[in-house]
Amino acid sequence: MSDFSKYNDEWLIAQICLGGDNRDSVFNEIYVRYSKRLYLYCRSKCEDMLDAEDIHQEIWKFFFEAVNQGKENIQLPHYLFGIARNLIYQNSNKKRKSNLSFVENKHLDMIISKHTNLESLIENNDLIQLVKKVSTCLSEKQKDTFYLKWFADLSNSEIAEITGDSIDAIKQRNYRSLIKILESLEPFFKEPEQ
Repeated sequence: MSDFSKYNDEWLIAQICLGGDNRDSVFNEIYVRYSKRLYLYCRSKCEDMLDAEDIHQEIWKFFFEAVNQGKENIQLPHYLFGIARNLIYQNSNKKRKSNLSFVENKHLDMIISKHTNLESLIENNDLIQLVKKVSTCLSEKQKDTFYLKWFADLSNSEIAEITGDSIDAIKQRNYRSLIKILESLEPFFKEPEQ
């Protein structure tokens, strides 16, 4: 089995489109590159963990169908996170329409995670719930930008491509969101007075 980690996304997508014996290994390399960030983003945006898992699987299904149809001009991660956003919104709208109790998604960041790595953050459901709780202070646009930045680990330019906003607007929105989140988290991390 070859090591495909040294190749860029465009080359890997082209190899999948060509088919061949290495197709599964090449797909696996793309999956390894983006799966954790996509899953964390889905978890942060979905109230129900099962919904997040379903959406995460659906993203890869869409991607695989696209490359099976020979679509080579896919720009990762823009494409994957764009699918994720759409599926999350569709899921939210479906729940609202069916009158299920829908709790607005709230999000937090790796701000806390400056002392925590990505894997432990994903596994730490209490931390994610805390972030969701305090992120109610953010507008929907702020939440979305904040999640893409801190949970999906996307750059400001990648977020700007996905949302259609300017890079300056994204920077400003992230800064303001971070300040609000930090202010909201402060009571949770204070030492109890003796």
